[in-house]
Amino acid sequence: MGNLKKEYSRFATLICPTCASDQFEDVNPENGDQRILKCGSCNLEVTYENLQDHNTERLMSVRDEMSKEIMDDAKKDVKASLKRAFGKSNFIKIK
Repeated sequence: MGNLKKEYSRFATLICPTCASDQFEDVNPENGDQRILKCGSCNLEVTYENLQDHNTERLMSVRDEMSKEIMDDAKKDVKASLKRAFGKSNFIKIK
């Protein structure tokens, strides 16, 4: 597994659905996904879960970017493994 990393991670900035600010205060952090976040700009209070819902397109874009990186690394890894296994063969050629 030469090209595959142990961990693939990305950071996605969530923005306020009202004013597009990315500054939030965690009003009650102990409630997990149901915790309330308060926008530092317009004072909108929203649950973390709802904030994620409002940022679905942004989150999906980050997910797609990460998926592409994983697939590219997996292709390279499979190709390298095949070259190691069959590289000296006169009958099988790996492109």
